[in-house]
Amino acid sequence: MVMTNVLILGGAGMLGSALVDRLAGRPEFSTTVTARRLPEKPTPGVRFVTFAVGDPNLADVLSGFGEGDYVINCIGLIKHRMDDANPADRREAIRVNSAFPYELAELAESQGFRVIQIATDCVYAGTTGRYTEDSPHDPLDVYGKTKSLGEVPHPLFLNVRCSIIGREVSGATSLVEWLLSQPANGEIRGFLDHEWNGVTTETFADLAIGLVATKSELSGTHHFVPSSSMNKSDLSSLILSTFGRDDVTVVPTVTGRPVDRSLATTDQALNESLWRAAGFATAPTVEDLVRRMAP
Repeated sequence: MVMTNVLILGGAGMLGSALVDRLAGRPEFSTTVTARRLPEKPTPGVRFVTFAVGDPNLADVLSGFGEGDYVINCIGLIKHRMDDANPADRREAIRVNSAFPYELAELAESQGFRVIQIATDCVYAGTTGRYTEDSPHDPLDVYGKTKSLGEVPHPLFLNVRCSIIGREVSGATSLVEWLLSQPANGEIRGFLDHEWNGVTTETFADLAIGLVATKSELSGTHHFVPSSSMNKSDLSSLILSTFGRDDVTVVPTVTGRPVDRSLATTDQALNESLWRAAGFATAPTVEDLVRRMAP
């Protein structure tokens, strides 16, 4: 059996770690994972190498990759870790979110491998919702602007747009970990006028692996859309319930500053094919996806 080479860039982050968990022990893949620091414990069937954007060893890491192989780019500087007013943070966001994907595309063109990259709903300002692939980008912050520029238009490059929630390896800055870190019998505000229809990190990982397993040649930018949406108040309550934290009270709150970055698609048939690649018969609801996170 000829194994498919798979490289996960950013394997220690929230999304990358979900991919590592899903790929561990899969004999049909030769899996390499990059991280800033090597893990203390080995993962069966996975080779870790140290790499950060700007390091000179990217070509070495990709040595031996060619036609039929895949790179899954999970590296990104997220908005919670940057200050828009800080010039150094702006420069780093441009380097990581905008320029680095083009470096990958150049190597893909010369070697023949394909790139799968997560794209964000934050390229939209969130004023209207139900954004499709044809909706103009109108981000208001550095994160959205740099991620927009990093969506490489190349026949070997696939940008899958969705928002994600998931478990963090460490820390509590993302929604799920922040909710689960609340003190016993705590109380938080849940935003009724913030709408969401993203997916879990495990779901995105299943999609990426499904595309690799079927040798997908899909390129361009496509939205990955579940069959429902949910406001952040209901989403917070659902996450807490899923993880057995019903002691935390979510107080439904209207912020007066609506945000709706919910996605739609111009190609429902393609969207359904993405869900089949992820292992679903048809597009599930947001509730279905969150309930699958139950420990």
